[in-house]
Amino acid sequence: MRAFCFAAILASLVWAAPSSTQQTFTVSGRVLTSTGAPPHDLVVMVGHEEGDGFSASSADLAEDGRFMARRLAPGPYLLYVGPGAEPFRIAAGFEAGFAKVTVRDRDVDSVQIRTQPTYSIHGRVRFEGGEPLAAHPRVQTNASLAVDGMGIGPGPQGVAVEPDGSFVIDNVVGPVVIRCGYQLPDDGSRWWAGPVLLDGRDITDVPTDFSTAAGQLEVVFTQRPTGVFGVVVEDSTQLPAEDASVVIFAEEPAQRQPWASSSLLLTTDSNGRFWETLSPGRYLAVAFPAGTFSTKAEAFRDFNAFVRLATTFTIDPARRGARVRLILSRPPIVRR
Repeated sequence: MRAFCFAAILASLVWAAPSSTQQTFTVSGRVLTSTGAPPHDLVVMVGHEEGDGFSASSADLAEDGRFMARRLAPGPYLLYVGPGAEPFRIAAGFEAGFAKVTVRDRDVDSVQIRTQPTYSIHGRVRFEGGEPLAAHPRVQTNASLAVDGMGIGPGPQGVAVEPDGSFVIDNVVGPVVIRCGYQLPDDGSRWWAGPVLLDGRDITDVPTDFSTAAGQLEVVFTQRPTGVFGVVVEDSTQLPAEDASVVIFAEEPAQRQPWASSSLLLTTDSNGRFWETLSPGRYLAVAFPAGTFSTKAEAFRDFNAFVRLATTFTIDPARRGARVRLILSRPPIVRR
């Protein structure tokens, strides 16, 4: 089972230093363990969204736990404290911690990060209809840190599901969402990752701290997914809008999160059509001209700015989906 190594995961990511003309600032503070002592053998990583990915750099960490991150451009950052060892060399039960910081027009100091012991998540994957997992050996699960207003954060490396459907994700910290990776079998059958259930309750987009949340965790795969099918047309001509950007997000404001599976940025085909799987619920959708957004992070920066332009639709599990017709909107001015 692979242990989590934040430094190793981010080693392949490129940190782009701010341009020489851009004003930058410093974030500083102190890291303490759950016992109140300074950390040992841990590193501080400063992560931020870049394009559709997550980029990071390391911060200076002194022996007394004080840290300083320099040359940060304005924007939100995720400070994560984790082990600096190589993968497969991390002892179980280490401590980790995190904090979200927003840099605006001045330095940010006195940031306190308190680490805590990591925990393990035990769960099971189930295929509907009693389909044996042995026919689907390429299933992985992972637990990704879900922080308000940020995209999918770091987490332990994905783990393979055992032949009996069970999985254990070690070295987890904080509230996470469970996600699955899956490769289609050679026989051409199609399966989709369905809901993540905790004692039968859907927690697919509910950040959960499994160190305190007990119950049976189950990831369900299905051949009958629910979803949305839509078409986008131009306002004046009513002709199909090719390569239009379609932003979909939850109607409930608390669920409008960049890390949520219900937050989507889709592109229409040559006939102005789009389709994607979505869990049952109520959603908002809005379409913009081709090239309006280059990344998900850009599109998801402020969902609230799109509400007055959006069309509401409902995915009813009994009907397996919804059909939506959208008219291109003029992009609003999104606050930075």
